[in-house]
Amino acid sequence: MKSPKRKQVVFLESFPEVMIYKLARGFKKRGYETISIRLLKFDKNSEIFYKDAFDKIISFDLSFTKMNPKNLHNIIPLFTKKIPAIFKNYFRMLVLNPKVVISRATPSAPTYFLKKFFWKWPVIYFPYDIRGLCYPNKVIAKKNGLSSMEIYSERYCFENCLGIIHKGDPDELNHLDKRLLGEKINLVPNISFSPYCSEEFSVPIKKTKKISKEKHIVYVGAMGADNLNTTNYLFENFKKIIEQKIHIHVYTKSNTLPAKESFDKMSGHAKKFITSKYFHFHPSLDPKSLIKEISKYDFGIWIYDDISPLNKLSLEAQFAIGNKFASYLEAGLPFIYSKEFGFIGGLMKKYGLNCLEIKDVNNLKKIMEKVNYSTLLQRVAKARKDFDIDEHFPELEEFINSLINRKK
Repeated sequence: MKSPKRKQVVFLESFPEVMIYKLARGFKKRGYETISIRLLKFDKNSEIFYKDAFDKIISFDLSFTKMNPKNLHNIIPLFTKKIPAIFKNYFRMLVLNPKVVISRATPSAPTYFLKKFFWKWPVIYFPYDIRGLCYPNKVIAKKNGLSSMEIYSERYCFENCLGIIHKGDPDELNHLDKRLLGEKINLVPNISFSPYCSEEFSVPIKKTKKISKEKHIVYVGAMGADNLNTTNYLFENFKKIIEQKIHIHVYTKSNTLPAKESFDKMSGHAKKFITSKYFHFHPSLDPKSLIKEISKYDFGIWIYDDISPLNKLSLEAQFAIGNKFASYLEAGLPFIYSKEFGFIGGLMKKYGLNCLEIKDVNNLKKIMEKVNYSTLLQRVAKARKDFDIDEHFPELEEFINSLINRKK
């Protein structure tokens, strides 16, 4: 007898993201067939890593370029070259029969088009970054390069998809009204599902740290290598850290460039620090290797961009959380964070880790000297246990099943 076909869970992304990997692994462990549809080129070396989470990967392999009228002369030739591959992958999608599609944004336009072309599919919208919280109105959004189509798509997806998964403060979607997306947004059912830790990634928490008597902190995260000006605030803060004779280790990558090209571009941006013995710029690693690597340092760090004028009008920091939260906990690291991160600050307070909140990076050394490090490690262990994705995954599965049953 043939074994029954597994139910399909399909993920649509512009580029692969580690939180989606964890979600896919969760479904796969529960017997689902997991399929990844990717739009942009990504580092081929990472494909081996992501195959652990997905039974099948459909990659359109498109080059990244901003979607606006000024870029049409670049977009049209790139798109024309890819037409055969686009049609091939389109027909591969046609034979899919997903129980549910989880479409991660930003951008939100791909989710909009997915809803239009595959209207029978049950699509759940996952706004990993919410533009409606970043920008206070359309005028400022458009001045910063956000297209009308993207603004329209985000609102459309909030109101017309089967449901919404968002990763920030459970209350964050209630603050969308009277901002970029306009008033009276009729939200479909939603669930807040944080970027939880995975036992698969976690390493044993070392009782003492680490590589020298001097203090070593680490920053992990993606940087936009195509526009390094957006990361000026990071390097300004790295400079302040170096001046306090604290070692800063940086592990970063671009989401839309191959690993080597990304590192070459960003290491060029860091040249003014290279001569300092306290600055260490490292090539990017796959997510699991990264956790093991950074576990040897003393602290992680998560810095708010207080340089950009836009951030004074943004609500993102107040409500958002990112995969850094899980990465530092998985590595067994207490982490220093800026006071502007409201939702994160609440979580840190819950576990007694809010002594690492900073108002000014210039005071970093004093804060590090005051804390009881062994006590912090015990609290990190507690937080990591509570934030295990396997403990929370049933909530997500139940939410999705309830939406599908309701649709039926």
